[in-house]
Amino acid sequence: MAGFIQNTIQGVIEYFGGVIMQSPEQAILVALGGLIVGGASAVFGVLSLGAVVSLVGRALPTAGPPDQ
Repeated sequence: MAGFIQNTIQGVIEYFGGVIMQSPEQAILVALGGLIVGGASAVFGVLSLGAVVSLVGRALPTAGPPDQ
């Protein structure tokens, strides 16, 4: 498994390294693409985590009277 992960990382670095080294525009596009994907993943990850926490919080018993 470690060999698979190492080969995957090495392949990605070699592929994107070749693309980035062609021109500054290519490097900017790769960086912007990474920011867009990373930002979207972070937003939806936080939303999903909030939904799970809310679901678990409603499932736990409370000490007060029930909501009406």
